[in-house]
Amino acid sequence: MAPGKLSPPKALSNRSAPSRARRKVHSGDVLVSTVRPNLRGFARVRQAPENLVASTGFAVLTPVTTVNGSFIYQLVMTRHFARYLEKAATGQAYPAVRPSDIEAFEIALPPLPEQRDIAAVLDSIDETIERTEAAITATEKLRDAMRHELLTRGLPGWHSSWKEVRRFGVIPADWKVVRLGEVAEVVMGQSPPGNTVFEWEGETFLDSGLPFVQGNAEFGSKFPQPLKWCAKPARVADSDAFLISVRAPVGHTNRVDQRLAIGRGLAAIWFTGVNRSYGWHAINQAKHALQPISQGSTFRAIGGKDLRSLMLPHPSLSEQQAIARVLDSLDNALETSQRLNNALHQMKVSTAEALLTGQARVSEEVGVSR
Repeated sequence: MAPGKLSPPKALSNRSAPSRARRKVHSGDVLVSTVRPNLRGFARVRQAPENLVASTGFAVLTPVTTVNGSFIYQLVMTRHFARYLEKAATGQAYPAVRPSDIEAFEIALPPLPEQRDIAAVLDSIDETIERTEAAITATEKLRDAMRHELLTRGLPGWHSSWKEVRRFGVIPADWKVVRLGEVAEVVMGQSPPGNTVFEWEGETFLDSGLPFVQGNAEFGSKFPQPLKWCAKPARVADSDAFLISVRAPVGHTNRVDQRLAIGRGLAAIWFTGVNRSYGWHAINQAKHALQPISQGSTFRAIGGKDLRSLMLPHPSLSEQQAIARVLDSLDNALETSQRLNNALHQMKVSTAEALLTGQARVSEEVGVSR
């Protein structure tokens, strides 16, 4: 269950239901995960089907008549509540809180009409976020479908004859198929000595060295977000490179916006034999072939030979550029939507903090005043 999202319920008979499925749930209730509360497994039950029950791993919050359920849900979704649960949690492997810990959480409770107005403001922001995220998902699906079509069939109207390439599929007759190593320089990351790596919060506090990225855990939506600094880099990626993860999970990609030291969980790719932007889209289309050939029982991984042998379609330069323009436009639209989504999330946090603490009040016109 993602934060704020309720997974579809499963239908179980009394006999097959697990012993932990004991908490009755009604419409308007709020579910709070008591295990690993830092993951924020919280959700609102809008329309509960008959005989809905939740695991004992959840606390079920049922608002009394003087409390608005949406107001309680918005309180539960605040960082203040999450931090409270994290401090109250006990246990190492599976930190958990008790229902009594949740009951003890103190809240500022305005009159019921103001609760409804506050919830309406915050719910409206949530609805905008949901629409934006739905648009992002739809654009991602369109981009992926377009990428597959353009990188296997070419641009509409450009081709009338086709050929089948073994282990690759049907492509335009005048296209080539090349190995990544033929059109790009590939540098496999390497872990530097541990005593040369330091925690980093964005400031350059050493005379030499570079921000250090060990693996895809530090990938952002577009660029890596380095958490460490390396005084003596063993392998480096320049700002015109692309990164790909070579250890589990294999195949995640990011662009590079600054010179970085890279660890053994990554490889850097510089396209030299194709249009650079086309190369970015081609590697993202072809990367799915890497997972089946990855090896290792604990951590799946690929080596430099596997990566350099990855097969890519190779149309003419003019078609590469035209394909890249189409796919770049979709990437740009995604980036704009993601920036909007980030801004909405930030607005939600600040607005919730102000309204739920009384720093700002909701006017009769359901506007916000301070």
